[in-house]
Amino acid sequence: MIDMTAKIYLVRHGETEWNRDDRMQGQQDSLLTAKGRAQAKQTGRALARVGADNLPTWVSPLGRAVATSALIAEEVALGPVMLEPRVKEVGLGSWEGWTGEEIARFHGEALADIPRSAWGFYSPDGEGFELAASRVREWLGERTESAILVIAHGMIGRVFRGLLTSMTPEEAMISNVPQDAIWCFHEGHLTELAVEGLS
Repeated sequence: MIDMTAKIYLVRHGETEWNRDDRMQGQQDSLLTAKGRAQAKQTGRALARVGADNLPTWVSPLGRAVATSALIAEEVALGPVMLEPRVKEVGLGSWEGWTGEEIARFHGEALADIPRSAWGFYSPDGEGFELAASRVREWLGERTESAILVIAHGMIGRVFRGLLTSMTPEEAMISNVPQDAIWCFHEGHLTELAVEGLS
Protein backbone atom coordinates (compact mmCIF):
# COMPACT_ATOMS: atom_id res chain seq x y z
CA MET A 1 0.00 0.00 0.00
CA ILE A 2 1.31 3.44 -0.94
CA ASP A 3 1.47 5.90 1.96
CA MET A 4 -0.50 8.90 0.73
CA THR A 5 -2.29 11.68 2.55
CA ALA A 6 -4.00 13.08 -0.54
CA LYS A 7 -7.71 12.43 -0.96
CA ILE A 8 -8.37 10.78 -4.32
CA TYR A 9 -11.82 10.64 -5.89
CA LEU A 10 -11.94 8.02 -8.64
CA VAL A 11 -14.76 7.50 -11.14
CA ARG A 12 -15.11 5.14 -14.06
CA HIS A 13 -16.31 6.26 -17.48
CA GLY A 14 -19.96 5.69 -18.34
CA GLU A 15 -21.24 2.63 -20.17
CA THR A 16 -19.94 2.22 -23.72
CA GLU A 17 -21.20 0.27 -26.71
CA TRP A 18 -18.57 -2.40 -26.06
CA ASN A 19 -19.51 -2.60 -22.36
CA ARG A 20 -23.10 -3.18 -23.45
CA ASP A 21 -22.00 -5.85 -25.94
CA ASP A 22 -19.67 -7.58 -23.41
CA ARG A 23 -16.53 -6.77 -25.43
CA MET A 24 -13.15 -6.28 -23.79
CA GLN A 25 -11.98 -2.72 -24.53
CA GLY A 26 -8.55 -2.35 -23.00
CA GLN A 27 -6.83 0.50 -24.81
CA GLN A 28 -9.16 0.41 -27.78
CA ASP A 29 -12.32 2.49 -27.60
CA SER A 30 -16.03 2.70 -28.26
CA LEU A 31 -18.63 5.41 -27.84
CA LEU A 32 -20.67 6.07 -24.71
CA THR A 33 -24.24 4.79 -24.89
CA ALA A 34 -27.22 6.93 -23.88
CA LYS A 35 -27.07 5.15 -20.52
CA GLY A 36 -23.36 5.92 -20.23
CA ARG A 37 -23.92 9.62 -20.94
CA ALA A 38 -26.64 9.71 -18.28
CA GLN A 39 -24.32 7.95 -15.80
CA ALA A 40 -21.61 10.56 -16.43
CA LYS A 41 -23.96 13.47 -15.83
CA GLN A 42 -25.36 11.83 -12.72
CA THR A 43 -21.80 11.33 -11.45
CA GLY A 44 -21.13 15.02 -11.97
CA ARG A 45 -24.17 15.97 -9.91
CA ALA A 46 -23.11 13.54 -7.19
CA LEU A 47 -19.58 14.97 -7.08
CA ALA A 48 -21.10 18.41 -6.55
CA ARG A 49 -23.24 17.05 -3.69
CA VAL A 50 -20.24 15.63 -1.82
CA GLY A 51 -18.20 18.80 -2.28
CA ALA A 52 -15.74 17.31 -4.77
CA ASP A 53 -15.70 20.39 -6.98
CA ASN A 54 -12.90 22.60 -8.34
CA LEU A 55 -10.43 19.74 -7.93
CA PRO A 56 -7.42 19.17 -10.19
CA THR A 57 -8.78 16.52 -12.54
CA TRP A 58 -6.69 13.84 -14.18
CA VAL A 59 -8.30 12.04 -17.12
CA SER A 60 -7.31 8.97 -19.10
CA PRO A 61 -6.67 10.05 -22.72
CA LEU A 62 -8.91 7.29 -24.08
CA GLY A 63 -12.02 8.69 -25.76
CA ARG A 64 -14.59 7.18 -23.41
CA ALA A 65 -12.95 8.78 -20.38
CA VAL A 66 -12.53 12.14 -22.12
CA ALA A 67 -16.21 12.11 -23.16
CA THR A 68 -17.21 11.23 -19.60
CA SER A 69 -15.14 14.09 -18.20
CA ALA A 70 -16.84 16.58 -20.52
CA LEU A 71 -20.28 15.43 -19.36
CA ILE A 72 -19.23 15.52 -15.70
CA ALA A 73 -18.01 19.10 -16.24
CA GLU A 74 -21.53 20.10 -17.30
CA GLU A 75 -22.73 19.27 -13.79
CA VAL A 76 -19.84 20.21 -11.46
CA ALA A 77 -17.04 22.76 -11.65
CA LEU A 78 -13.71 21.05 -12.26
CA GLY A 79 -10.27 22.44 -11.54
CA PRO A 80 -7.54 22.18 -14.18
CA VAL A 81 -8.18 19.14 -16.41
CA MET A 82 -5.13 17.17 -17.50
CA LEU A 83 -4.87 14.09 -19.73
CA GLU A 84 -2.67 11.42 -18.13
CA PRO A 85 -1.60 8.33 -20.12
CA ARG A 86 -0.51 6.50 -16.96
CA VAL A 87 -4.14 6.18 -15.78
CA LYS A 88 -5.43 4.74 -19.06
CA GLU A 89 -6.96 1.28 -19.08
CA VAL A 90 -4.94 -1.91 -18.73
CA GLY A 91 -3.81 -3.16 -22.14
CA LEU A 92 -5.39 -6.48 -23.12
CA GLY A 93 -3.35 -7.30 -26.20
CA SER A 94 -5.12 -9.51 -28.73
CA TRP A 95 -8.21 -9.83 -26.49
CA GLU A 96 -9.22 -6.22 -27.17
CA GLY A 97 -12.51 -6.28 -29.05
CA TRP A 98 -13.30 -9.88 -28.05
CA THR A 99 -16.53 -10.80 -26.33
CA GLY A 100 -16.60 -12.81 -23.12
CA GLU A 101 -18.04 -15.70 -25.12
CA GLU A 102 -15.11 -15.64 -27.55
CA ILE A 103 -12.56 -15.58 -24.73
CA ALA A 104 -14.31 -18.49 -23.03
CA ARG A 105 -14.32 -20.45 -26.30
CA PHE A 106 -10.60 -20.04 -27.01
CA HIS A 107 -9.16 -19.73 -23.49
CA GLY A 108 -11.82 -21.17 -21.21
CA GLU A 109 -9.73 -24.11 -20.02
CA ALA A 110 -6.83 -21.87 -18.98
CA LEU A 111 -9.22 -19.50 -17.17
CA ALA A 112 -11.38 -22.15 -15.53
CA ASP A 113 -10.27 -21.33 -11.97
CA ILE A 114 -10.12 -17.54 -12.42
CA PRO A 115 -13.17 -15.33 -11.69
CA ARG A 116 -14.55 -13.75 -14.85
CA SER A 117 -13.97 -10.26 -13.43
CA ALA A 118 -10.20 -10.94 -13.33
CA TRP A 119 -9.88 -12.36 -16.86
CA GLY A 120 -8.38 -9.22 -18.37
CA PHE A 121 -5.33 -9.46 -16.17
CA TYR A 122 -4.57 -12.88 -17.68
CA SER A 123 -4.62 -11.94 -21.35
CA PRO A 124 -1.60 -13.86 -22.74
CA ASP A 125 -0.11 -10.82 -24.51
CA GLY A 126 -1.72 -8.17 -22.31
CA GLU A 127 -0.20 -5.75 -19.83
CA GLY A 128 -1.18 -7.52 -16.61
CA PHE A 129 -1.52 -6.21 -13.07
CA GLU A 130 2.13 -5.56 -12.23
CA LEU A 131 3.00 -3.56 -15.35
CA ALA A 132 -0.15 -1.45 -14.98
CA ALA A 133 0.58 -0.97 -11.29
CA SER A 134 4.10 0.28 -12.04
CA ARG A 135 2.84 3.18 -14.16
CA VAL A 136 0.08 4.10 -11.71
CA ARG A 137 2.57 3.90 -8.82
CA GLU A 138 4.93 6.26 -10.65
CA TRP A 139 2.13 8.76 -11.25
CA LEU A 140 0.89 8.58 -7.66
CA GLY A 141 4.43 9.22 -6.45
CA GLU A 142 4.39 12.58 -8.21
CA ARG A 143 1.20 13.83 -6.56
CA THR A 144 1.50 16.81 -4.24
CA GLU A 145 -2.13 17.97 -4.26
CA SER A 146 -4.29 17.62 -1.15
CA ALA A 147 -7.27 16.31 -3.17
CA ILE A 148 -7.74 15.25 -6.79
CA LEU A 149 -10.32 13.70 -9.12
CA VAL A 150 -9.37 10.86 -11.48
CA ILE A 151 -11.61 9.83 -14.38
CA ALA A 152 -10.48 6.46 -15.67
CA HIS A 153 -11.56 2.84 -16.18
CA GLY A 154 -12.68 -0.37 -14.51
CA MET A 155 -9.56 -2.53 -14.53
CA ILE A 156 -7.17 0.33 -13.79
CA GLY A 157 -9.55 1.21 -10.94
CA ARG A 158 -8.80 -2.23 -9.51
CA VAL A 159 -5.10 -1.44 -9.74
CA PHE A 160 -5.71 1.78 -7.77
CA ARG A 161 -7.45 -0.28 -5.07
CA GLY A 162 -4.52 -2.64 -4.80
CA LEU A 163 -2.05 0.23 -4.45
CA LEU A 164 -4.02 2.51 -2.15
CA THR A 165 -5.66 0.09 0.28
CA SER A 166 -4.78 -3.06 2.14
CA MET A 167 -6.27 -5.23 -0.65
CA THR A 168 -3.98 -7.81 -2.19
CA PRO A 169 -3.68 -7.72 -5.98
CA GLU A 170 -5.86 -10.85 -6.09
CA GLU A 171 -8.59 -9.15 -4.06
CA ALA A 172 -8.32 -6.00 -6.16
CA MET A 173 -8.62 -7.97 -9.41
CA ILE A 174 -12.11 -9.20 -8.51
CA SER A 175 -13.44 -6.07 -6.79
CA ASN A 176 -16.62 -4.41 -8.03
CA VAL A 177 -16.31 -1.76 -10.77
CA PRO A 178 -19.74 -0.19 -11.33
CA GLN A 179 -20.11 2.79 -13.64
CA ASP A 180 -22.39 4.62 -11.23
CA ALA A 181 -20.18 5.03 -8.17
CA ILE A 182 -17.53 7.34 -6.77
CA TRP A 183 -14.60 5.87 -4.85
CA CYS A 184 -12.81 8.01 -2.32
CA PHE A 185 -9.35 6.91 -1.17
CA HIS A 186 -7.87 8.63 1.87
CA GLU A 187 -4.98 7.47 4.05
CA GLY A 188 -5.44 3.80 3.15
CA HIS A 189 -9.22 3.78 3.50
CA LEU A 190 -11.68 3.32 0.64
CA THR A 191 -15.24 4.62 0.68
CA GLU A 192 -17.61 3.72 -2.16
CA LEU A 193 -20.38 6.24 -2.75
CA ALA A 194 -23.31 5.09 -4.87
CA VAL A 195 -24.05 7.89 -7.33
CA GLU A 196 -27.78 7.15 -7.40
CA GLY A 197 -28.18 7.98 -3.72
CA LEU A 198 -26.27 11.24 -4.02
CA SER A 199 -27.91 13.03 -6.93
